[in-house]
Order: sequence, then structure tokens, then C-alpha cells
Amino acid sequence: MSLRNRTVLLTRREEQAGEMVREIEKRGGTAIVIPMISIAPPPSWSECDAAIGRLDVYDIVAFTSANAVRSFLDRMDELARSRQVLKKTRICAVGEGTATALRVEGIPAPVVPAEHTAAGLAALLGGEVAERRILIPQGNLARGELGRVLREKGAAVDSITVYTTGSPDPSKTLGLSQRVLAKEFDAVVLSSPSAVTHFLSLFSAEEAALIPTRLALAAIGPTTRDALNARGMTPHINAPKPSAEGVAEALDAFFY
Repeated sequence: MSLRNRTVLLTRREEQAGEMVREIEKRGGTAIVIPMISIAPPPSWSECDAAIGRLDVYDIVAFTSANAVRSFLDRMDELARSRQVLKKTRICAVGEGTATALRVEGIPAPVVPAEHTAAGLAALLGGEVAERRILIPQGNLARGELGRVLREKGAAVDSITVYTTGSPDPSKTLGLSQRVLAKEFDAVVLSSPSAVTHFLSLFSAEEAALIPTRLALAAIGPTTRDALNARGMTPHINAPKPSAEGVAEALDAFFY
């Protein structure tokens, strides 16, 4: 119970944080959920709807996030498009968190790279993609690295926006910066570059410089770590596994 008397700030959306809350509480800690992003539909579904209408032409569908999984499958359901068509297509997930989201929806994701990044997935697929048609459902802030690399390898790639990432609800973040600076939390778990951006935006430049001295920064995945590094911050904790259990274990090891 090495998280006993420890309070951990989780920045995921409430509907995605439940399992992590349970893992932290199981170890004696307290989890406070304050989302650092909001998720909304894309400005238009036309691109996505067209891709869903021709799903059977794709050799590979590559998901880059759990949010992409949920948004894309929800849209398929709204259009009454059977998910069975996906079982005839090779499904890829950029990391274990995305793969878990697929499995929860009843869709196995056999291709998951050891390095949980778009570059890692592109490297894993390698020469298999030449002349293949690949669909990439993603968010509006996706960097496009996966599609770019796959096109360079000879694939025909359609990248479609299936959700938009926005700022958190200001009513939920009100006063959070002062709570952090007052050492109300022992650690904050950041799960995406967007979460890093919105979390740090709550602080002035002078206040942000104090953050690493007030609580431990835990990064899920290399892209989140890199986002912190780009802001001049080195995470105290790098969670090697993006699962709730993996993050709790990383917190465990740090505080033990």
C-alpha cells in the first residue's frame, strides 16, 4: 500500500479514468479526476462517413488513440454499419491503451508496436504496406506522422478526423493552479501532449517553473514525455505501460 496518504491528480476524462482510480485506491491512494481536455465531434462527418461506406476496400485500419476508436465505432453504429466488416480487415493500434479500447468493443487488435508511437507502428508494419490501402481514424491534433511514413513506404493512406480535442471545462479547473502550488497533490498523471498543454496553461511562467518542486510529474507514453521535455520539464515518472495497472505500478515504484 505504498500510495497510502498519497493524492494523485488524474487528467483523463472521467469516463476514461475509472480503472485508474480503482488501481490507485487499491494501493491506498486517493485519486482526484480533473480532465485537461474535452472531446467533441469533428466539424463535419462527411470524410468519416465516406470511409465507413467503403470500409471493405481497406487492407488495414490503424487507430492512433482510444478516443479515435470510440468515436469511429460510435459513428459506425449511428450509420447502422455492421462492425463485422472490421473483422475482415487488419486492425492496428498504436499502443496498448488503444488496443484495450478495441478489445472492449469486441475487436481484437493483433498489431501493436513495442514502441507505442506512430513511428513505432509504421516501423512494425514496414514493407508490408506497399500498395496497401490504409485508413487512419484520428483526432484533429494528430501530427500526421503515421500517414506520412506509410505513404513514403508506398501505401495509399486516407487519414480522417473523427474527433476534435478542446480545452477543459473552466469550471472544473478553477483554482487548480493554486491547489497544485499548495502541494495538495503528490503527483499528476498526464496522458497526452494536449493534457500537458492545457495543464501548464493554468499557470503563469513563474508558477510553471515551480511545478516540479510541488508534485511529481508522471507521463504516460513517449509523446507525453516529449511534450513535457519541450516545455523544459523532465517527468519524475515515465509509465512504461499505458494501462491503469501499469501507471499505478509506476507511481508505486516512485513513492515506495
